[in-house]
Amino acid sequence: ALLAGLARIVIDYLELRRSRAAGRIATLIAETTSDAIICADTGNRITYWNTAAANMLGWSAEEAIGQPLNLIVPERHRASHAGGLARVAAGGMPRLFGKVIELPACRRDGQEIPIELSLGKWSDQDGLPAGFAAIVRDVSDRKALEAERQRTQALLDTVIEAMPVTLFVKGAQDGRYTLVNRAFEALTDLPRDAILGRTDAELFSPEDAGVFMANDQIALASRDTILSEETLNRADGSTRVVRSQKLGIDPDLDSAPRYVLGISEDITEGRAAQDRLSHLACHDALTGLANRMKLTDRLAAMLDRSSGPLPGALLCIDLDRFKIVNDLYGHGFGDEVLVELAGRLQSACGDDALVARLGGDEFAVLCECEPDGVRALLLASRIVDAVKEPVALSGRVAHLDASLGVAVFPADGSSASDLLRNADMALYRSKAEGPGTISFFDVSMDHAVHQRRMIEAELRTAIGNGAIVPAYQPIMCLERNEIVGFEVLARWRHPTLGDVSPALFISVAEESGLIVELGRQILTMAATEAQRWSVPLKIAVNLSPVQLLSGDFAGDVMSVLATAGLDATRLELEVTEGFL
Repeated sequence: ALLAGLARIVIDYLELRRSRAAGRIATLIAETTSDAIICADTGNRITYWNTAAANMLGWSAEEAIGQPLNLIVPERHRASHAGGLARVAAGGMPRLFGKVIELPACRRDGQEIPIELSLGKWSDQDGLPAGFAAIVRDVSDRKALEAERQRTQALLDTVIEAMPVTLFVKGAQDGRYTLVNRAFEALTDLPRDAILGRTDAELFSPEDAGVFMANDQIALASRDTILSEETLNRADGSTRVVRSQKLGIDPDLDSAPRYVLGISEDITEGRAAQDRLSHLACHDALTGLANRMKLTDRLAAMLDRSSGPLPGALLCIDLDRFKIVNDLYGHGFGDEVLVELAGRLQSACGDDALVARLGGDEFAVLCECEPDGVRALLLASRIVDAVKEPVALSGRVAHLDASLGVAVFPADGSSASDLLRNADMALYRSKAEGPGTISFFDVSMDHAVHQRRMIEAELRTAIGNGAIVPAYQPIMCLERNEIVGFEVLARWRHPTLGDVSPALFISVAEESGLIVELGRQILTMAATEAQRWSVPLKIAVNLSPVQLLSGDFAGDVMSVLATAGLDATRLELEVTEGFL
């Protein structure tokens, strides 16, 4: 019995030591943890307050122990807190035990902080509640971070929604949309609810969906941003063109992207503007025909083929008497005539020939043609017939003809510039021979063109020096057998060329516009000389249509007569039948 009693004493002592050791360990843990540990009895009095609680809430253990737990409970929550503790103390079912809840807590300085609370209880030997223990964690930093994340997310959502370009995210595996912004809804003309969770195949035409999905797969495989242009045909029948950037994002454990991020810009209007600019760059703004640049590019392409030049012909066209029509009726009517004739040329040449406007009243046609030039001749004949038909517009009628020069390639030139020059020389020949003429280039024309250009240069000098003078051809009255006047003729004796034919230098003067100054000069000389004659005979001066339609012709004539002192009744002005 003595040993048994001694054994019980030893066992109790050992248990007590173990209990005290466990208590010391528990206290050490409680004092070193970063979470606050607070205990209270059933009377709502604080019985334990660790160092972390002091640091967190501001009261020391000495100040807090013995105080009611309401010390750290905000005023607005104290009633419900007291009621809950009373209910548990009376044996009621706890609602918060075993749960992690978030509550506000009061600090000593009056500041409220968010805490995360885990609540437990212990009972006495009779199973009745003996006290409560709470592990409290300050979640201010986490809450601040969450708030910052929410603000960032809200900002990001706002930015995404406000972006003028479309943004979307699709699943990499199933291709279903998980995110779209407002711009995407506007572009597709579909509500967001109808888009999310669906695939391209379910939303768009098979052709469009196939392109979208193929580009998705390229982005996923490349692991880099890809650029593409895509076309979207909407349900209302309209078509939009978009420039898209796509990138695989959010890689899984195998580094495979789980989503496709896309940003698309609607470039429909920009592309249309670009197309218009491209069209204007190679088309004539008035007639819609090709311009010189497009003609030259097409001609160069036909000449520069790797398999050898494609045989063809270049036809240069000039509208005879168009300047007279333009001056007589105005540039507005002249433009209407050009548009009408452009349509006729296009109809006469067909779709397999390129019709271009080179400027003013000059046109050109480029077509495939055998080396014999037969097709070019037939085409030129159709053009002459098309142009000579009267042009009736706006209550007026214009009668025009076309002169054509033709160069066949590759025989007449191996470059676009050579062919244009040679066709232009052939055109010179046609204009010299009269309206409606068709001329094919030959090497002799080079000399003729050089001569006309040389004449033009010398003519400018001659007019400036007064080297072209009037000659007088008598006008006889057969009935009275006497001279009644003189026809004034222009004569030019060049120091090296000798007498230059009026037929040559007058036509050059008309083409270059020098005829206006030359005509005024001849009229002034003749009027001044006639005024000095002892007999008041008449003088008859020939007029070019260019003179008659240029500026204030009547005012110029009156000024010459006034300066010379010649009676206006002594002057006759003659125009050619061709002008009428």
